[in-house]
Amino acid sequence: MRFFNSVKALYTAVGILFLLFVLGGYLDFRNEAMNSRHLQISIALERMIRLDQELTAMLVLAAMEQNELRVTRYETVNQDVEAAIQKVIDLTKEQSMTQEISAMREGHKKISNIEEIALQKMRAGSWKEAKDILFGDEYSSAKKTYEIDTETIPGVVLGEIGAIENRFNTIKSVALAARIGALCLLLWTGIMFSRRTRADLAEQVRLQAEISGANKFLEERVQERTEELRLLLHSAGEGMFGVDAAGQATFINPVALHLLGFDEKEMIGQEVHGLIHHSHEDASPYPKENCPIFTTCTLGTQSQATNEVLWRKDGRSFPVEYTSTPIIKDGNVMGAVVTFRDVTERKQAEKDLTEHMKELETFTRLTIDREEKMIELKEEINNLLEQTGQEKKYRIVE
Repeated sequence: MRFFNSVKALYTAVGILFLLFVLGGYLDFRNEAMNSRHLQISIALERMIRLDQELTAMLVLAAMEQNELRVTRYETVNQDVEAAIQKVIDLTKEQSMTQEISAMREGHKKISNIEEIALQKMRAGSWKEAKDILFGDEYSSAKKTYEIDTETIPGVVLGEIGAIENRFNTIKSVALAARIGALCLLLWTGIMFSRRTRADLAEQVRLQAEISGANKFLEERVQERTEELRLLLHSAGEGMFGVDAAGQATFINPVALHLLGFDEKEMIGQEVHGLIHHSHEDASPYPKENCPIFTTCTLGTQSQATNEVLWRKDGRSFPVEYTSTPIIKDGNVMGAVVTFRDVTERKQAEKDLTEHMKELETFTRLTIDREEKMIELKEEINNLLEQTGQEKKYRIVE
């Protein structure tokens, strides 16, 4: 049953109907051709009989009236009879009537030979001999046999024609019934297919509604996620920017723009290394091949730097720490995300702390030296007192 609901069934029904209509058209064409041929056979037989009767009357009247003018058209009419016989032969080739037609043709030929002798006698003025020939037993017998053939053969031919027409009509009836059946099959298949199409259409409408709802939900989620990312970029305390595999900036957050001094349109699409990472702190060139960010974009490895600088739009540099994380999709490196922070204050604090530590170290050294001097002086006083017989004044703790 599912087959009749399919497109294949519809195409099959259309194909069968088309073939049956082609067959029906062919049968109609053959039927028309057969009817036309049968009509021509009937006309040729009637013409043959009529012309043959005209020949007989022509010869008999000429002999009775002894008037040679009566037979002036004999050759023409006789040729017309032969042409009619030949046409019947040509038109009945498919009906297996060669023997009957050949017998009729032989009979006409025999009669024509006798009539030719009678004509010669008429033209020679031997009218009595011509009458004897035309009214003789041989001519009468041949004529009678020929008349029987001309009466029998058309009936046989027409009977054969009728049988062929009956067979064709039977075939046409079967073909018509088949066409009607195929048409009914096509209608039924069309109805079944239409029902399935409507069901499929309803299902498609339902699925389309679900897809639309899902798409709307996804769009809302994308918008929410995009907004979250935007807020994250804008609220991040560190500078952040993205680069593609060629090292060109794809996005940058406000913190990074503020630290670098650029506008967003001046950064997006630009080659980052040549714009903000082109030199070391001492202004010596920084080859792109040695850049950790470039390494991340090419090798897909995470990189970190703690003692490098980035360059502002105004040409000044500032110390940074940054991390470069690769963006990988389907095993391919698509670019990197770089987060960095300005460590100027920390570097200054480290410097101040180092200097303070140096000052403390100097002060401590000076204090230790003073204490050592005081101990030496106390020991010298105690030695002098001891030499004069007096007690030691200072107690020195080791």
